[in-house]
Amino acid sequence: MKSGSVTKILLEVLFLLAMKGELKSSLDSILRYYEEVHRSFYSLAAEPLAKAISLCGQSLLSSRHIYYIGQSTNGILGLIDASECPPTYGATTDDIRGFLLGGYDEFGNKDGDLVELTGLSVYKISEDYFLYHILPACHEEDTIVLIQSVTPELSAVVRRSCCHVVEIQISESSEPVNDGSDSSDRSVRMHFDLCDPSAFVADQVACEMLRSFGVGLAVKWTLNALSTGAHIIKGKVCENFMVDLKVSNAKLFRRSVGIIQRFTQVGVEEATDALLRSIYEVETISTDLKAASISGHIAKATSKHKVVPRAMILAMNKCTLEEADTALQQCPLVRQAVKRASNSS
Repeated sequence: MKSGSVTKILLEVLFLLAMKGELKSSLDSILRYYEEVHRSFYSLAAEPLAKAISLCGQSLLSSRHIYYIGQSTNGILGLIDASECPPTYGATTDDIRGFLLGGYDEFGNKDGDLVELTGLSVYKISEDYFLYHILPACHEEDTIVLIQSVTPELSAVVRRSCCHVVEIQISESSEPVNDGSDSSDRSVRMHFDLCDPSAFVADQVACEMLRSFGVGLAVKWTLNALSTGAHIIKGKVCENFMVDLKVSNAKLFRRSVGIIQRFTQVGVEEATDALLRSIYEVETISTDLKAASISGHIAKATSKHKVVPRAMILAMNKCTLEEADTALQQCPLVRQAVKRASNSS
């Protein structure tokens, strides 16, 4: 599991025990429930999930879009997953985008409607905006992901569109899990049951909470798989490293230096120089630039694309910026460009 999933489980268990202190003696049973959710989900999800990833990857490869739409907590999970793609994969805010039934009223964030604060359409997340502005402009290579119990009317409208459609419907049952998935060439319906928490915990309130937690975790895993798999297909991942990340904070700046070192076998100073050359688009790094703060480098880098892949090629091939840019232009898939540079170094 990714660290976000582990964090989710830890927080849920802590909150559950804080509310129901008498369940401390049932901690092992609660953790076994999560373990069974993991086992049952992946045993059922593998085939339809692979098909869904293929459709999403096809969308990104075609320079099209993936749209998540859902309601309540599971819809918010879609917003979160989409929001992580720009820093993680160097994606645009339109590559994968989330929408929420009820919009900001359902989201319940402190600042309310972010469109009113920013004037930016990228913050428009309502169902109405999706239906009247996004869906009419959709292309047959776009993919729409319906997350967990959207309205029948919305499902019907999306199914009639020209897009790829992925439907995620995860429920809980005391019966043995069964795969109810159904798919065609352009759609995937992922309908299946998870284990019932009452087999692990007797308390009724705890069961209801765990039931919601388990479904949310499975939805999160599904969305993580779709966005990760699609970006792998698009060539944003090389040898399990996300090599086209945005240098948008201190953690990602240091991670970028580490990735450059990992692929080029240079020291930290040379890797940092290559990264700064890529950020500032200069052939030589001045003493003042080397002494500048990381926050200054981040401010310069955040709006730029393919900063890390270009830095990797600079470090591998000891080449000019123009030569590195030419290498990236000749290989639109970043993974291929990096591998070609590695083979020629």
